Amino acid sequence: TYGTLNKNTGLYITEVNNGSRFKVYDRIISVNGKSISSADDYYNAIGIPKSGEEIAVTVKRGSSTKEIEIKVIIE
Repeated sequence: TYGTLNKNTGLYITEVNNGSRFKVYDRIISVNGKSISSADDYYNAIGIPKSGEEIAVTVKRGSSTKEIEIKVIIE
């Protein structure tokens, strides 16, 4: 899940599931190449994903930037 929005810097992840490639306090700064500076930006970038779709999420983790590809699975 994502949590606290910090305007102009993205969304902080506050909780993750076991095995997640995200870590608590990762900061989502873009989704599919679109900058994230508000909750609306996040929802607009995600849209309504289809099962099997891949989404590129860029996070700041400490001083490094990582791109994490996730695959949507709808059961």
